[in-house]
Amino acid sequence: MPHIEDVGKRIKRLREENGLTQEALARKVGIRATAINNYESGIRTPKDVIKVRLADVLGDTVESIFFAENVHDTCKKANR
Repeated sequence: MPHIEDVGKRIKRLREENGLTQEALARKVGIRATAINNYESGIRTPKDVIKVRLADVLGDTVESIFFAENVHDTCKKANR
């Protein structure tokens, strides 16, 4: 898993690319804007269900936002 600050930067970049404020993203995901701020700042990591909602709203995958490399590729390498 990437460093938490990297995840926060990804969330912020995707949010901005989608033209969303922290408040608007929070509303769409069903959480408070302070939670989005905490994720983007690297203070907290979202729970799995919130990761899925964030990825859906931001138009990306949980894997690409929250993992450093493709999890499936990593598993394939480990099984060789």
